[in-house]
Amino acid sequence: MGGGWVRALGERRTGSAQGDAGVGRRAQVRQRHGAGFDLVFLDPPFAEGANEALLTAALQAACATLSATGLIYLEAPHAWSDEALAPLGLALHRHGKAGAVAFHLLRALTTD
Repeated sequence: MGGGWVRALGERRTGSAQGDAGVGRRAQVRQRHGAGFDLVFLDPPFAEGANEALLTAALQAACATLSATGLIYLEAPHAWSDEALAPLGLALHRHGKAGAVAFHLLRALTTD
């Protein structure tokens, strides 16, 4: 894949911190890039605090653009648990902390 998918997701990168950065574009991204992405990086701004609405919206949008075996890398001001991720259709694959930032590698929940 070329750099076009990076531009597709990053075009609205300068959107407000209200969660509009690409959220409304997920159907267009899926249509343009077929089966989805193997890896999506989320490093939202959290200078305003935890901003759960932004993180939740970003996770929902990212989940909708994943391939069947895709992963999401998320940085957040706090750790997300499997219980908090399950309603979004996600589960922890790996997680940890680096300084003040919690990092997560997430996968889609399976129905096995």
